[in-house]
Amino acid sequence: MATLDEFLQIWKLELSTTKTVSAAFYLNNKEAKRELKINCLDVTLDRSLTYRRHFESLRKKLTSRVALLRQLSGAS
Repeated sequence: MATLDEFLQIWKLELSTTKTVSAAFYLNNKEAKRELKINCLDVTLDRSLTYRRHFESLRKKLTSRVALLRQLSGAS
């Protein structure tokens, strides 16, 4: 933490607590059933550290936007 603090002071940066995310990983499988929300640069990871949830949310977002663009362009 001291190294991070020093880096931030040198470069006159401030740590954004609203954007800072931490994650916990467990060796015990009982603990692995806990739901963790892990966001890293607006990328959502699930407990297996895959991008499945991220891709699903992107697909939903893109599907609605593509439909809107198709309506605007008059294409079917």
